[in-house]
Amino acid sequence: MPETCNPKDCPVSARVEAMKEEFDRYRDNSSKTHEQMFSRIGSLEQDRATLEAQLKGIDEKLDGLTATAKDLASKPAKRWEALVSCIISALAGAFLVWLASGMPGVGK
Repeated sequence: MPETCNPKDCPVSARVEAMKEEFDRYRDNSSKTHEQMFSRIGSLEQDRATLEAQLKGIDEKLDGLTATAKDLASKPAKRWEALVSCIISALAGAFLVWLASGMPGVGK
């Protein structure tokens, strides 16, 4: 191969041009592919933000429901404690009345 080629007759020139065209085609395809990927990533980021907002709302509602369930669960216990307190007070009162009346029915 001669050291200097005529640009019109150079056999390498045709190959270089073909490679340039192929490279341009790959670059165009790559740009389109990247554009599609960035579009999908943007869509996924929006979906993620929506899901995070929904999960935050669900967490807040769940916290409220948990507090309500705890309150409802403690009410029967409070009622039971109040009932026991009333019974003990009534028994103590009856005992004091019995003592004050001279303990009838004991040893006489």
